[in-house]
Amino acid sequence: MLSRLLLAAPLAIAIASGALPAQAVQVAGTALDYSSTVTYNPITELFEYRYSFTDLGGVVGADTLRLTIDEAGSHIGVHHELNVVSDGGVFAYDRPGPIAGISADNYDWSSLDTAALATTTVGFDDVHGPTMAAMRVEYAPTASAALLTAPVPNVGGLFVPGPAAGMPGGIEGGLGGVCLVTVLGDNKCYTYLGTSVTAVAGGFQYTKFLKNTGGVAIGPDQVPGVDNFVDHFEAVHPSHIVINDELFNLPDNGCAGDGFGKVGATYFWLGLGDGLGGQCADGAWDVGEVLALGFFDTHGPVITGWNGVVFGSQADGSGSGNFNPAVPEPATLTLLGVGLLGLGWARRRHRAA
Repeated sequence: MLSRLLLAAPLAIAIASGALPAQAVQVAGTALDYSSTVTYNPITELFEYRYSFTDLGGVVGADTLRLTIDEAGSHIGVHHELNVVSDGGVFAYDRPGPIAGISADNYDWSSLDTAALATTTVGFDDVHGPTMAAMRVEYAPTASAALLTAPVPNVGGLFVPGPAAGMPGGIEGGLGGVCLVTVLGDNKCYTYLGTSVTAVAGGFQYTKFLKNTGGVAIGPDQVPGVDNFVDHFEAVHPSHIVINDELFNLPDNGCAGDGFGKVGATYFWLGLGDGLGGQCADGAWDVGEVLALGFFDTHGPVITGWNGVVFGSQADGSGSGNFNPAVPEPATLTLLGVGLLGLGWARRRHRAA
């Protein structure tokens, strides 16, 4: 256990300071490294999507780079993207096709320059949390094209909170959510906004974004002596049950009770908020606040299911989904090749006014 904690420390420090370890995802057939980040900004309440390419060859290139990224199916035609970053290139929706490996609905950056040993970054901001999509990278000096993956906004579905008819509803769900109406009539909910993975030195950083979308803070007891918290669970892939490479290294994991593990083939984050005796040092999970939970692992990702339970005030509720692409599976690493998934994270808190 001590050796695992010591290994986790440098990575945890890097993430807490807002910088992930050096990316090392070289794009096949090019002199470029690729990385991507998604950061939630609590002031704007937007996710900031960024895609970066670093020249490794020491060569200046004009109109060298083009990248085209699929839109998530749920986001086609929505176009909530704001503050587009083009880095001197040209951005457009829906590049005329056909484009090998990319759908007709896409984001396209063309005429991008590269500078010697420097980084070219493009992207945009969006209200929606991430899912993964295909990215086609075209590099003019070698006429090379590579198919990678990248995080993109995902609208998700709507769900109606609570068991009581007539309560406020229509919460935009991302990957889904869990709600209840307490004995006091309060609407208490959390929404799974999205999940993704970044390729980092030695493996992958797994991150899950959860938001308090209810009407009250999760944490303070609304009824004396009755705990008020959330438990979040994710299925372990069968191939990974006997492998214990996970290092739970993100600061919001401090809200997660006193244990991680694979009891019943499940990852669990317990006591989110200030429940179960108040062991969450960060206190209440405020209305509108986004938590980022996760771990580092040497293996690449696969899709499994998730489940959540909201407790407190003499009521509880639960929900589940099967669209969580964020747990390790050993064989996936060899299948991904250069198509590595990307998500960076910087933890920030949003306090309700």
